[in-house]
Amino acid sequence: MVMFNSYEKNQWLVSSEWLSQRLNDPQIAIVDCRFQLADPQWGYRQYLASHIRGAYYLDLEKDLSAPIEKHGGRHPLPAPQLLAEKLSALGISQETLVVAYDDARFAFAARLWWLLRYLGHENVALLDGGWSSWVEGGYPVADTIPAPKWGNFVVDLQSDWIVDRDTVKSRQGLPQSCCSIQEIAIAIEESENRSIQLQDISQERLIPRGKEFVTSEATVCPFRCSSSFGQIISKLMKLLSIVDLG
Repeated sequence: MVMFNSYEKNQWLVSSEWLSQRLNDPQIAIVDCRFQLADPQWGYRQYLASHIRGAYYLDLEKDLSAPIEKHGGRHPLPAPQLLAEKLSALGISQETLVVAYDDARFAFAARLWWLLRYLGHENVALLDGGWSSWVEGGYPVADTIPAPKWGNFVVDLQSDWIVDRDTVKSRQGLPQSCCSIQEIAIAIEESENRSIQLQDISQERLIPRGKEFVTSEATVCPFRCSSSFGQIISKLMKLLSIVDLG
């Protein structure tokens, strides 16, 4: 297994030089994520013309997104098991280090990075500098598609990383971050590095709102924000194209 502590910069980035020395490592899978929204076929054409030797290609719309429906934006999250099958076909298993790259400042490679971690696969990194850095460094490229491999990608879905459309809509318009008292307790414990009992949370620190509590300005918020929870989630969902609030 390729461990993060062997990376040159940090656990989320690998350099072109580092990767070039490991192109024949069977425990490393390289994925080309180049794409252009204005020309959806551009990325695959670029891949066919030249790519990092041994790299496979995953398409933003065909592989890393589900078909567009009534809600979900332009690029809804793909079905976990379907994506897992595609990843297995690239030889990716639990011990595989996946290195993703694109030519758009990580815009599309970062989506694969997030998706893999959402599916429970933490052994993933981005190529520092992307395709441009690789080419400028004169590292090996190819125009042949590598033969299919077979891995065993097991999904361990991080379901608490996303919220559904109804949850987002229900949180819109709240004046401040609205959190359960249990969430407030956990946040205080983490920020102040001490244990706390629910009954110890003073009412001066919390403003009751039905069965929930709204944090005052002086109180630690689990979401570390001054905007409403609904506003924050709405922005995140729109950026990730997970939900369509239209």
